[in-house]
Amino acid sequence: MLEVCNLSMGLGEFSLHDVSLTVEKGQYLCLAGPTGAGKTVLLECIAGLHRPDRGAIRLHGCDVTWLVPEARGIGYVPQDYALFPHMTVFENIAYGLREQGMRKEVITRKVRDAAETMQIGYLLERDVLHLSGGERQRTALARALVLDCELLLLDESLSALDVVTTKELSLQLADLHQQLGLTVIHVTHDFDEAFSLATHIGICHQGRLLQLDTVEEVFTRPTCRTVAEFVGIANVFPRLGADPQTCPVVSRLYQSPIQELAGRCVCIRPDQLRFSRNGPPAAGLTIPGTVRQVRWLGPLHEVVLDAGVSMVATLSRQEQETLRLRPGDSVNINVPDEAVHVLDDR
Repeated sequence: MLEVCNLSMGLGEFSLHDVSLTVEKGQYLCLAGPTGAGKTVLLECIAGLHRPDRGAIRLHGCDVTWLVPEARGIGYVPQDYALFPHMTVFENIAYGLREQGMRKEVITRKVRDAAETMQIGYLLERDVLHLSGGERQRTALARALVLDCELLLLDESLSALDVVTTKELSLQLADLHQQLGLTVIHVTHDFDEAFSLATHIGICHQGRLLQLDTVEEVFTRPTCRTVAEFVGIANVFPRLGADPQTCPVVSRLYQSPIQELAGRCVCIRPDQLRFSRNGPPAAGLTIPGTVRQVRWLGPLHEVVLDAGVSMVATLSRQEQETLRLRPGDSVNINVPDEAVHVLDDR
């Protein structure tokens, strides 16, 4: 288990502010957030590449805050892979084992096992300068895995790869996580990666960790407006001021059975909106609207609506084939009570 307790650190004009998190054994945590949010700095503090100004880092109950990286027993794969260009694949994977003073025959066996696990056994004698991006990534992962570390840190490890290689490595990472019982912290900007790999996700913003929970909890019940907007919830409605009739639609949302909302705002995920052209109203709030745009997003369609306030909905291909929504169409928009989620607007 990893515990980060009230970690703060200044790095030039950037600062981490009292970051605390717990990662249980076997969890796969994805850290997400905009560029400059502090994800990589936090990862590098855990790896031992930065010394915090205050706070503590504990691994399996032991304080490792001031230990050098190689003494922490943590596998780390930086964004640029940091392979040694003058070494072969074998020598790169073996580097950490040699630093530990292991016997040659043990090193050879462990390197070959790690290479086979990452499906690069045929590359062991090749110069790393002549590897593809996916082969370099597999080599870097093998170098981390060969140390038998229970905690693996990945910094944007799939971001520079093509779509096919990214999918292949994502599937392999998921298998490794399950088979080896690894605990993983993975910095990513890609929500598809988070959905396919993570058991938990943490959202970072301006050096703070705003929310850490299961993937489902973060994406369906964000704790604040910043998280909601970052995870793609386009429908965020602030509470109205003195004139609640400025927007009747939002006023009606606040009349839904969702407790006290003073000083807060509400959000509705685009996939939770439903449509009908006629028939009896569904349960919850039903409001009239007009379709402004329909955008094709591959397996989904995004529908921009005017309901007195701009709203965005997403439909599956099958739903759109049934409804056949077009710009200018009048529709009834149904908002189920359980879809209205309260946020902290501070």
